[in-house]
Amino acid sequence: YENIRNELVKIKNAISPSDNLIIYYAGHGNYDEASDAGFWIPVDAHMDSSGEYIQNSIIYTYISKIQARHIFLIADACFSGSLFKSNAVSYNENDDKTPSRWAFSSGNIEVVADGTEGQNSPFAQSLMEILKTTRKNISVSQLIQNVKFRVESITEQTPVGRPMKMEQHEGGEYIFYLKRKM
Repeated sequence: YENIRNELVKIKNAISPSDNLIIYYAGHGNYDEASDAGFWIPVDAHMDSSGEYIQNSIIYTYISKIQARHIFLIADACFSGSLFKSNAVSYNENDDKTPSRWAFSSGNIEVVADGTEGQNSPFAQSLMEILKTTRKNISVSQLIQNVKFRVESITEQTPVGRPMKMEQHEGGEYIFYLKRKM
């Protein structure tokens, strides 16, 4: 819990308003129906001690304090779809010039596949394959659609990707630019 919070503070202090940031969380998650709240479960937390979990609202608070042009949060955890409350949007030209806050979860409010021991989850594997094989620039919304299609075809989970509801999201998108060979 403290390590995750400390890292988010370090990032906040090190990043500038012109930077782009990707945060990738792979681990366990939980969802409490009574409070309609999702959680990340840190590696050192006890599975039966929800007081040691990090609520999505705390993650949102830390991310909202980071001054970056674009932030893309990727959560590969059960119930990570609880990060979202808004509808999906699609890419428009020059969206990379407008600040954005996006998140992408490996599933909706559901249990997700971990994959076989020692291997990446189906979500992580699909994400890496799409990024490695893309031969052109790709927007976050395009990446989300491609990974979602691939994951849904091999698992029972439903990845979700959307802008996060925070005032720093001004409608833009993170764009992955294909590195030019020298």
